[in-house]
Amino acid sequence: MPVLDGKQTAVDIFLQTLAAIDVEHLFEQRIRLEGDTLVFDDGQRVDLRPYSRIYVVGIGKASLKMGRAIEHLLGHRLTKGILVAPDERLPVKPGFRSLRETGDKSGGLSTEGTTQPPFSASSRRSWRLLRNLASSLRSLRVPLRLGGEGLLQPVSSGYRLANRAWLLRGPEMQVKSEVIVASHPTPDTRSLIAGRKVIELVSQAGAGSLIIFLISGGGSSLLESPLVPAVTADDLAELNRVLVTSSAPIHEINVVRKHLSLVKGGRLGALAGQAACLAIYVSDVNGGDLQSIASNPVLPDSATLEEFYGIVTRHNLIDRFPPKYAAIIKERRVPPLPHDDRPVTTFLLSDNRGAVTAAARIASSLGFTTKIFDGLEEGYYKDIASNMIDRFTGLEKQKPGQPLCAVSGGEVICPVHGSPGSGLGGRNQEFVLYSAAKLADGFRSTVVLSCGTDGIDGNSVAAGAVADGNTIGDASSIGLDYLRFLENNDSFSFFRRAGGLVVTGPTGNNVRDIRLMLCNADRLA
Repeated sequence: MPVLDGKQTAVDIFLQTLAAIDVEHLFEQRIRLEGDTLVFDDGQRVDLRPYSRIYVVGIGKASLKMGRAIEHLLGHRLTKGILVAPDERLPVKPGFRSLRETGDKSGGLSTEGTTQPPFSASSRRSWRLLRNLASSLRSLRVPLRLGGEGLLQPVSSGYRLANRAWLLRGPEMQVKSEVIVASHPTPDTRSLIAGRKVIELVSQAGAGSLIIFLISGGGSSLLESPLVPAVTADDLAELNRVLVTSSAPIHEINVVRKHLSLVKGGRLGALAGQAACLAIYVSDVNGGDLQSIASNPVLPDSATLEEFYGIVTRHNLIDRFPPKYAAIIKERRVPPLPHDDRPVTTFLLSDNRGAVTAAARIASSLGFTTKIFDGLEEGYYKDIASNMIDRFTGLEKQKPGQPLCAVSGGEVICPVHGSPGSGLGGRNQEFVLYSAAKLADGFRSTVVLSCGTDGIDGNSVAAGAVADGNTIGDASSIGLDYLRFLENNDSFSFFRRAGGLVVTGPTGNNVRDIRLMLCNADRLA
C-alpha cells in the first residue's frame, strides 16, 4: 500500500468536501415537490396552488446552480426568473504549464505546450478524486486534464505539490431564467442594471404571486441600487474598496452596505408588496444569521441607524467614502431600514457549519482522529492561525503518533498593506503562509490547508493553498523570503514558486472557508 502524503491527503479531504456540499446535490437531498407542494426537510411546506404566477430571483455566487435546481423542480410552473451571477470565467483551459516555466507574471495560467504527464500512484488517486468530483459538480461536463510538471514533485522529504496542482473547469451552465452577469467583488454598471431589473420584477409581481428568492454570498456587489441619487459605478467601486480594505469585520461591513442601498437591509423584500415571498439561502456568514447574507435583500432587518453611525465613526470611514456618500452621512440623512413584520418563509440550504461537519466526517472516514475547532470563525488571521496551531500541537502532544485532523471554518480578516492589487493572493493563502512559518519551529510534519469553498481566494485564481512545516525551509533554499511576500500581500506569488496552490476554479458555491491541520497521514492503514 502506498504511503499517504499529508498535503495530498489534505487536498483530497477538501475536494471531497466540495462534492458533499454541492448546491444541486443538496437541493435534491433537502427539497422535493409533492404534487403542488414544496416540501423541505425541516418540515416546512409551501402550497403552490394559490399562486397564478411564480417568479425566481437569484442573487449571488450560487445563483446559477440554485436557479437550475429550482427550475428543474418547478418545471412549467415557473413564470419568469432572473439570476444575477458573477463573471467568474478563469483565463485558463484544461492543461497548463507552471508560471515559473512560462515566465508569466500576471497570475493567469498558460496553456502553451502542455502535455499529459506521467502519474505516480498518489497522483492517480487525486486524478480519480477529481474525476468523481467533476461528476458530482454537474456543471463540469468536460474532461479534466493535468499538465506541465505533474501533480507532485519528489523532494527529499517525500513530495511537494507542483506549482499548479488542481484545476476544475467546465462550460457555461444552461438555465431558462434570464442571467445577468455582474461584477464581484467590486460592483459595476452591470450591478446597477441588475438592480433596476430585479426591482422592476419584484415591485410588479403583485397579489397572487410567489417570489422565490435564491440568495447566496457575493450578492452585495452583484445587485445594487444606490440610496444616493446620481451615484456612478466608480463611486460604488470606491465605496466597496474602502469597506473591504478596512478593519471592520464582515457583519459590520454589511450594516453599512444595507443602509446605503435600496436593495439591501430588507428594502428589496419590502417592494414585493402583496406578493408572497420564499427565500432559500446558501450562507457565507456565521451560524443562522440570514440577515447578513448578501446584505439581506429580503427580510425585515434588525440593524439600526445607531449601529451604522457607530461603525462608520469607529473605523474612520466617513472621510474615506466618495463625497456623495460622505455628505448624506455627515448630514444625518440616511433613513432607517424597514422593520415591518411581513411574513417571509425562509430555508437555509447550506452554510459553513455544514461544510466543516462534512470535512470532519470525510477525515474520520479516512482513519484520522478528528476534532472540530470551534471559536475560530472570525478574527485577525495571525491570531486565528496561532490559536489553531496551539490547539492542534496540544492535541498532538496528547495523542502522540496518531493520525490527527483538525477542522475549522469561517473567514479570517486579512488587511491589505499598501496599494490594493500590488500583490496577488487572499486570506486563505496568507493564512497558510503565516502558519507554515509558525510550524517550521518544531512541527515540520504538520500540514495546514485553507481554501475558499467558492474556489476563489482574494484577487488570485487559486482557492487557497496547502503547506507544512518544511515549506518555509524549502522555499528559502530557492531564494524565497516568506516575510517579503507576507508584507506585500503576495502569498499567491510565493506559492506559485514554492508549490502548494490549490486551484479549483469557481465552484458555484459559497459557504466561506475550510481550514485543515493534520499530521501522521503516513500512518493511516
